[in-house]
Amino acid sequence: MVLLVLLPASVMKFPAHRRPRAMYRNVGTLFSQIEFLAFLLAAFTSGFSLGAFNTFLFIFIRDLGGPHVLMGLNITITALSEAVCLYFSSQAIQKLGHKNILNLVVFCYGLRHILYSVIYNPWLSAPVGMLHGICFGLFWPTCTSYVNIVSPTGMEASVQSIAHSVYFGLGRGLGMIVGGVIFHTFGSRNMFRFFTVFCSIVLLLLGLVQGFTWARRRRPLTLSVQYEEI
Repeated sequence: MVLLVLLPASVMKFPAHRRPRAMYRNVGTLFSQIEFLAFLLAAFTSGFSLGAFNTFLFIFIRDLGGPHVLMGLNITITALSEAVCLYFSSQAIQKLGHKNILNLVVFCYGLRHILYSVIYNPWLSAPVGMLHGICFGLFWPTCTSYVNIVSPTGMEASVQSIAHSVYFGLGRGLGMIVGGVIFHTFGSRNMFRFFTVFCSIVLLLLGLVQGFTWARRRRPLTLSVQYEEI
């Protein structure tokens, strides 16, 4: 499999690397912008929710009496929905924009949590899993696209690594730990409800940030880093 991946990679053409100028100053400027911090919050929330799903969903299905074949069916459905959303992600970004997709992703994570918390028939977990297409299939292309836009010249890979660490590292890792504590102490349904409340709060915060940036949109921007508002 590794050789099959190396074959197309060997013929791909990559743009020449541009040496960054004033690296630390540019990073400081980027992290001083509330829109970029809001983006990182959305990335953290997505990873936070993903960690809970990946770790405890099958335990939840087992506790409901679901068979192993249902667990495999869940993986198949999430993979197919993810592939479809990945395929159409470019069109979605062009029509909806980065900030609207990030809002949609956080909303769908919250919706997915609350739906799991109210089902008692394990087979109903399969259609709920279709939301994974939006939660990851739309989120990750939007994430990489946005980072490529806001990154200072020559620092695209570095900022991509920061976003990757916040999503897959910090967010997903804490989602596993916090989810495990709540699952063990209060049960699976209360765990999903906690994540629903968390996603709702983050969605509200993102709305407040967007309202703040809309209010100051009349003022000219004098930033050295250009970015789309989140």
